[in-house]
Amino acid sequence: MLIAALFAVAAMPFSTKRVALVTGANKGIGKEIARLLGALPDHAVVLGCRDEQLGMAAAAELQAQGCDAAYCWVDLTDPSSFESARGFVERKYGRLDALVNNAVVQHGHKSAPEQRMRPHRSRGSPACCSGPPRAPSI
Repeated sequence: MLIAALFAVAAMPFSTKRVALVTGANKGIGKEIARLLGALPDHAVVLGCRDEQLGMAAAAELQAQGCDAAYCWVDLTDPSSFESARGFVERKYGRLDALVNNAVVQHGHKSAPEQRMRPHRSRGSPACCSGPPRAPSI
């Protein structure tokens, strides 16, 4: 649903840069991916984050480092945020070239609907993960 909404952005580009949206980009791996993409001279990066304050701060930090970065609201538990993000990207850039779907829904987070969340119950490790580590075959 997220991918379909975002890639429905108009084909007429406003920007000559390649535009990437990174979800969960206010910290950790998502922020680093956004920093690396935004630092490329022909790229613009949109930081899709659930928390506006953290997203704006992360975008400002990347802008201070010379990145072409912008914040938009993306909350995987709220489908209306997909349309909001699509509209933001369409108005600002005219298209979306890449989506890095890094965000996760955290069990117990205040914005995660509990009725959709089920605890993970494992019935044992898959065969690929059992036993001692092995050296790769050559």
